[in-house]
Amino acid sequence: MFEQVTHAPLAPDHNEAGCKKVTLNVSGEAPGRSSRFTKQVFDSTGWMVHSYTGYGNDTTYADALNVTGDVILSQTDMAYDDAGNSIQASRRQRYHNAPAAQTGELGSPSATPNARVQYSASYPDAVGRMIASAEYGTNGGTALTRSATPPDPSPNAAGSARHLQASYLSWLRTRTTQFNQHYPKERQVNT
Repeated sequence: MFEQVTHAPLAPDHNEAGCKKVTLNVSGEAPGRSSRFTKQVFDSTGWMVHSYTGYGNDTTYADALNVTGDVILSQTDMAYDDAGNSIQASRRQRYHNAPAAQTGELGSPSATPNARVQYSASYPDAVGRMIASAEYGTNGGTALTRSATPPDPSPNAAGSARHLQASYLSWLRTRTTQFNQHYPKERQVNT
């Protein structure tokens, strides 16, 4: 069984969380005859800022607008630049031993409901093309503060940069190859 419900708040403006709309996908029964769902929260520009997968007993549209009282199994939080490019994602997965009595948004290893948090960051250029991305994993258990510039992808870089995988060099090699194919030998760039 799969049902999709989209609800816009009744008020002419946005609800107290600044949400434009919430999309609720219900996909069957979970423990205690509750419903499994995916809830997505969008900001006033229409960008998805939160996505939750879990189960609960939502019975009204007001319940669909939040995750209060819901057991959340996974959660994704997104951040965007002014042009709408995704620049950071935090993905949380509930601990297998977190009690079902702990409801609502997922926390961290030290905040309930306990969850493993993994971070990634993207770096678009001035026209929105992705030039680098970085996977930080759990970032050593510390919340990620995204830097304004891509991290050094070398394996000997200091700090948490040594734990990431960056795609910048691949992008640079592709651009250099394309340049070399279109210009005579005397103008080629060596990599």
